[in-house]
Amino acid sequence: MADAGSRLRELTLCVADAEERSPEAVWQDLTSPAIDVLSYRTVHNAGSIAFSAASRTVLALSELITVCAAEVLGEARPSILGVTTRDQVRELLNDSWLSMTGEPLTLRVGFPIGEGDPNHLSRRTAVRISALSTAVLRAADGPEPHSLDYLARHGISPAECRAFAELTGPDDPQAFELVFHWSWLAPRSDESVSVPAEAGERIRRLSNGRARQSAEPVSGVVQGSIIALSDDPGGARRRVKIRGTLELDGAAANGIRTVTVTAPDDRIYATALSAHRDGRTVRAEGPATRHRRGTEITVAANGFTVIDDPLS
Repeated sequence: MADAGSRLRELTLCVADAEERSPEAVWQDLTSPAIDVLSYRTVHNAGSIAFSAASRTVLALSELITVCAAEVLGEARPSILGVTTRDQVRELLNDSWLSMTGEPLTLRVGFPIGEGDPNHLSRRTAVRISALSTAVLRAADGPEPHSLDYLARHGISPAECRAFAELTGPDDPQAFELVFHWSWLAPRSDESVSVPAEAGERIRRLSNGRARQSAEPVSGVVQGSIIALSDDPGGARRRVKIRGTLELDGAAANGIRTVTVTAPDDRIYATALSAHRDGRTVRAEGPATRHRRGTEITVAANGFTVIDDPLS
């Protein structure tokens, strides 16, 4: 129809007005439905924006996406058909798009999710950023020992805390808002998080505390299925990856995790190999260390148990 263009513009404006959104955001939904959008927006209109400040914000947002994607991949197998975590994160950044407007500064990052796959790396990364934002802000409001334990229970790494804090800016902290708008091909309720300017310094202190906490060994127990084994005489010896439930110092970690376990001797490694071949559930316990790529447990003496019968 000759008036199709003008009618589409009218429709876009009508929907934008009804949903209290920008026409650009509505048009993005209409033309690119398989996109999740993360928006960063400064709260106050500061007029013109210094180039250094804007570029710093873009870099901070890129770092936050990178570390969260790495954490998401750390919960699964770290390498798929020879593709490393770094390769997968680089591909995610290359496939995503960035748009920017000023007064106030607004950055919009689009994450493609294929044909609407809720398990797509892009979707899981955006969901991780959303959960991280809520957890870090809640931790920032409490006393430090309690806050650190809260972040540890939710599996928030020091690198994630540090990247999130950088969004406020290092010299002249700015309040900002994160808005998560999900593709209607894999619908979720939209979310927003408001971050006060003074939260940045508090979150930086928490990231330093998490770094110290992560370096300290704790008691760890993982129970689940063995998904991989490796034994390189010239490198890492007797390493077993177990996917299942994790406890640290008696507190259950959220969700299913993949934990790297180091067997102390050939006998325990052979037991693990046999359990993997037979599809049996195992339990490993011993000193645990936590870092960006996940949790590692060094099995204590008599700390490895096969706890069920082979699968029929």
